[in-house]
Amino acid sequence: MAIIVRILSVLGLTVLVSCTTVPQTEPCQSPEACLMSGLMVQGMAPSIGEDFGGGVTLSNVQAAGALVVFDLKLPIGGAGLETVQKRILHDVASQGFVNGFCGQASGEADVFQFGNAYQIRTVGSDGIVIGASTLRSCGG
Repeated sequence: MAIIVRILSVLGLTVLVSCTTVPQTEPCQSPEACLMSGLMVQGMAPSIGEDFGGGVTLSNVQAAGALVVFDLKLPIGGAGLETVQKRILHDVASQGFVNGFCGQASGEADVFQFGNAYQIRTVGSDGIVIGASTLRSCGG
């Protein structure tokens, strides 16, 4: 628990511990993995509604076992977009978020050390999911 609090502190996240159950969509390899997911959701929840640039906002964050899902709402609808357009929109919007996330998670704050994964979903202004990608490390 102390290492998780330290990691989240390095990320600048406030730690509020609660005991809520989440659906297991990615099994936790350890109790710390599920705890990390819950704490990440709590730490990121105050950022819901925050504009990350260009009208891209964090619309939701939730945990499902060792998986933390970030929904990024785009200022454009997904209806009528071709597959390649959706892929480009997702890649551009999610890359900025990933760069910021990995920039904050560098150094001592290894948010992957317990086997956690982070999914970034992009959602159009009309609620249509445009794309999704899963981050399992920040390094090459």
